[in-house]
Amino acid sequence: MNYIFTHYTTSKGQHNFGVNVLLNSIKVLNDNTIKVILFYDGYKDFNEYRDFVTVVNINNAGGWIPEMRVNVQRWYLYRNYIEKNIYKFNKQDKFFHCDSADVIFQKNIFNEIKEEEKILFFTENSECDFTEKPHKKWINHLHNFNWEGIQIQNIIKNKIICSGTIYFSNLSLFIDFLSRYAAYELNCMINNDLFNENPYNKMGGVNDQGVVNSLVYNFPDSTYKIIENETLNLVCTMALMKRVENRCNESQYEVKTSSNIISVNNIIPCVLHQYNRYDEGNATLYNRPNLTKFIYNKYIGT
Repeated sequence: MNYIFTHYTTSKGQHNFGVNVLLNSIKVLNDNTIKVILFYDGYKDFNEYRDFVTVVNINNAGGWIPEMRVNVQRWYLYRNYIEKNIYKFNKQDKFFHCDSADVIFQKNIFNEIKEEEKILFFTENSECDFTEKPHKKWINHLHNFNWEGIQIQNIIKNKIICSGTIYFSNLSLFIDFLSRYAAYELNCMINNDLFNENPYNKMGGVNDQGVVNSLVYNFPDSTYKIIENETLNLVCTMALMKRVENRCNESQYEVKTSSNIISVNNIIPCVLHQYNRYDEGNATLYNRPNLTKFIYNKYIGT
């Protein structure tokens, strides 16, 4: 079985229809080998997706939900869920973690990936690194503002791994990574002044992208494979593509909507991520289709 793990925490009970867009994009693939585990704290029941979606209520019932920043918290939720439900999974199952409100699937990514015994990380635009905001803040806060320290210096000139899309070729690798992530994050917390001064501050501006990049680049592993965003065929992460275009003041990407499919430079990515952030200002500037409008109209009719 192929599992997609995703997580959405509502803002004051408000539902984000980007979650429906994600689920509908998976539904239209019409592939019964894909199941979704959605960690959700809102009030929507998602009954229309019950054939392939399991909703895990994370309203802190029983106190099992870790008190951490939302995008850091999800990795602990995944780990706790796997631990409690290990009997539901098989060792050959494949897993894909993704953000929930700004992701669509255009093709079955599990069918397209041939690597075995690998964790695949997908970068953002290769022309950007951790010397830029907000990425600089994330690792600076994570490592206690020790900018000259080896842990940060090992990271800053590398390509930015996006923590919103990661693939695991089997259950064992998923479990191993969840354990490594949790241990690394907790060790960073005990050595962090921001957290010690105010545990509710959750280490200032730290998010899971800082943690994932620090873990992967400071402690590389033979199972890790990093795929550059410019490859495009598996995952296209779009937010920093806009930043690069704005620097050059010209369009560098040919984005088309044809036959209800989005292509980038004539390649159809299996997964599009951050399409809404790429749209901001770009649709008008470069006379190209508004992806958010196109995607919402296709998947939820608005």
